[in-house]
Amino acid sequence: TNKITDIRGKGLMIGVDTVFDIKKLLSALRDAGLLATQAGTATLRLTPPLIVTKAEIDEAIGILTDVLNKEAP
Repeated sequence: TNKITDIRGKGLMIGVDTVFDIKKLLSALRDAGLLATQAGTATLRLTPPLIVTKAEIDEAIGILTDVLNKEAP
């Protein structure tokens, strides 16, 4: 099943619509080491700093992928 239903953004602010309860997903991401915020009932908001590196982005995507694949928050 598709766990991400839409991705949109402006600049570095990215909204990721999911099929999950966003509060549970945020908790699982935080436990895995990725801080994100809520932008609606099922939308994850990613707002990295302007000085983010490619390595940090790769790490964040890895954490997000792992949490979405192994957990059903």
